[in-house]
Amino acid sequence: MSLKAFLPRMRVAAAVMAGAALLTVGVITPAHAQKTTVTDVAGRKVEVQLPVKKAVIAWSGSGGPFMTMSALLGKDVHKHIAAWDEGLAKHRRDMYDAYVKSVPELAKLPVVGGPDTGDFNVERVISLAPDVAIFPLGTKKAVEAGVGKKLEAAGIPVLYTDYHAETVENHRNTTLLLGKLFNKEARAKQLADLYISKRKDVEARVAKAKAAGRVAPKVYIEVGSKGPGGFGNTYSSNFMWGGMTTIAGGNVVTGSVIVDAAPVNPEFLLKSNPDVVVLTGSYWPKTPEALLMGYTATPASVQKQLGEFAQRPGWSEFNAIKNKRLYAVHHGAGRELYDYVTLMALGKFFYPEDFKDVNPEAELKAYYKNYLPYDVSGVWFYQWK
Repeated sequence: MSLKAFLPRMRVAAAVMAGAALLTVGVITPAHAQKTTVTDVAGRKVEVQLPVKKAVIAWSGSGGPFMTMSALLGKDVHKHIAAWDEGLAKHRRDMYDAYVKSVPELAKLPVVGGPDTGDFNVERVISLAPDVAIFPLGTKKAVEAGVGKKLEAAGIPVLYTDYHAETVENHRNTTLLLGKLFNKEARAKQLADLYISKRKDVEARVAKAKAAGRVAPKVYIEVGSKGPGGFGNTYSSNFMWGGMTTIAGGNVVTGSVIVDAAPVNPEFLLKSNPDVVVLTGSYWPKTPEALLMGYTATPASVQKQLGEFAQRPGWSEFNAIKNKRLYAVHHGAGRELYDYVTLMALGKFFYPEDFKDVNPEAELKAYYKNYLPYDVSGVWFYQWK
């Protein structure tokens, strides 16, 4: 073969080899370059590969990472969920149905159960090869006792988030952590700053009310999941709805007799004579007697159901019932980044004069419009008439 004929073949071979080298560099180098150590809300330092492409998540309807991921990722949120639990579909069915209308792909996501409910399919999770597992802090004990070691042995880092403690620190740190994981740090900071600003406003109004001599009302708050015929969970003064009640300036009547969450003894409640009663509702398809709130509720339906709660034995003697200070809120409006809206509603229930210019419904609609890929409608806050 002549030199003239041989040279082009040499150039082609060199190009192929160079291309292969570039492909090799492109595949391997970023994987090493993007390994980063992050700190979760449990204070654990965990090495993860950023940005996270897919995560397995839990407590989708109860203060897990899903709603903040939706605010960070918009209509692409489903692309970043490797698998999730049934929490949203089972316990916030109104929200689930509405969200699927906006993001249909959510209905196709693999369901793997929850790490604390005994139905977590760790083998399937491992087969899906998520980049990380993001669990609420409330599942930490169960995770460490069971599936956590299996996940980490399979190379799947575990991180904890928390919106249940209702502290500024955990709300902020959870949001910033999720922003870092999904390469949405600027938006995460914007969301965290919004929460902090709104919460400070609530706290300032409560402080002003107390400075003016207004007495903190005695508040009983209950999950209306069992309807008027059965008592749902109530709370201690520093956990979830009890914590939110305290922040909004209410005196939780069960604050010292309940550890975290549990039903109250009706006899104790009768003796406490609350000034305000707040019932939380949702759409629990298997319990039609439960207080219905949210997308499928109407003012008329909520009014009727609250009237039935007011007829519980002995309740007519409550100051709350005599003064028509019986309220309903959507159970899905707490333990989330946007639950400053619910703090506003509770503040308005407790100190109407000091919160008279606050419109919780408008605030909720603004959050959905500005940050979430879903529409919002229905009844989220209501006062019995």
